[in-house]
Amino acid sequence: MSVMCNQTRFTALYEDHWRAVYAYLVRRGLGPEDAADLVSATFLTAWTKVSEIPVGSFESAWLIATARNHLANFHRKSITVSRNASLLPEPMGVTCPSEVVVGFFEERRIWNAISGLPEKDRELITLVVWDDLTPAQASLVLGISRSAGRVRLYRARKRLAELLAKEPSPKSIDLTTRKPLASAEVGSSHE
Repeated sequence: MSVMCNQTRFTALYEDHWRAVYAYLVRRGLGPEDAADLVSATFLTAWTKVSEIPVGSFESAWLIATARNHLANFHRKSITVSRNASLLPEPMGVTCPSEVVVGFFEERRIWNAISGLPEKDRELITLVVWDDLTPAQASLVLGISRSAGRVRLYRARKRLAELLAKEPSPKSIDLTTRKPLASAEVGSSHE
């Protein structure tokens, strides 16, 4: 491939995918500056290997896999990174509309369940759900076969559902006392 074709391809890759790579890194606990640094490192690698990057729907997966490798190197250098669960804000003493409060507690409930998954399951779930990769693309990022990825995703979703079933839904809790509502009250509108 000529230098001009490489430059055109690289420019298109960058314009099409830098936001997804940045979002991937931020969701893994990096601050804006560190995420921007790793986006730069990811695309520097992409520039040096532009002819090796698959064309089409797997471009994003290749770039996220590269960003994942740079993130692992970042962590190995003993840089302290906040855990994803600590990124959620603590409840404030401000009176909020009930749907906002329920939404906050539901988000916390989901994060708690995801945090309870083994690391491999957590990574696969977040790649598919938050990074909007297909199971095949997520498998490429993780370096596993497509069939292993599908099986692992099935099992991860099953474990996540089991963990979510163990935690009470915010709609079944009286938000003023934080005690479970009577079963008759759960179906009614409680605001």
